[in-house]
Amino acid sequence: MKYSQSICAINSYTSLETIDELVKNGMKHIHVDFMDSFYVPNFGVSFEAAEFLIKRYPNVNFDAHLMVKNPLRLIERLVQVGFETIFLPAKEINKEEFDKISQNYPNVFFGIMLEANNDPNDFRDIVLNSKKILLMTINKIGGTGQKLDENLFKKVEEIKKINPEILIYSDGGLRQENTDSFYNNKIDVAVGGSIIWSFETIKDFSEWWNKKYA
Repeated sequence: MKYSQSICAINSYTSLETIDELVKNGMKHIHVDFMDSFYVPNFGVSFEAAEFLIKRYPNVNFDAHLMVKNPLRLIERLVQVGFETIFLPAKEINKEEFDKISQNYPNVFFGIMLEANNDPNDFRDIVLNSKKILLMTINKIGGTGQKLDENLFKKVEEIKKINPEILIYSDGGLRQENTDSFYNNKIDVAVGGSIIWSFETIKDFSEWWNKKYA
């Protein structure tokens, strides 16, 4: 199981120092939230900040997590910025639209974000043709500090029944005391935020994670 750091969960004044240390200690994934204050009552990262980070860490896999209305309007800009993985809200896109962007941008991995109230089977055709999917493991999106809802892991089996080869990213509720739940439920990439501050140093966190899950 790989670890991915959520940028929005890091203090903006110390973010580069924190990410530098995580990457130095082996982190290969970074999760970037884009929010519009309408879909969820928050704002996320700017395009300019995301482009800066992608250029700064060329060996890291960046994913864009869209929590916005009409997400298709952002695709071209996100591709220009350099994202190769983009997750869209499941209820904001249909199969025809998904197929079109997949054809237009063949070098980009597109997937859907499944919220707590989304049934994977309602989006079967998209899941079947995706390489990656983002499973929310909290009940309310758009905030930090939300508690894990372990019942949402039941969707992993449903997703794998549809597409056994798909990579599952989780987002939300990751804590030092529950990481085994993510691993045991076959999450491929676990997005975390405040978990890194449970350790005295970033190096301590990285060594702990890599020893358990690398």
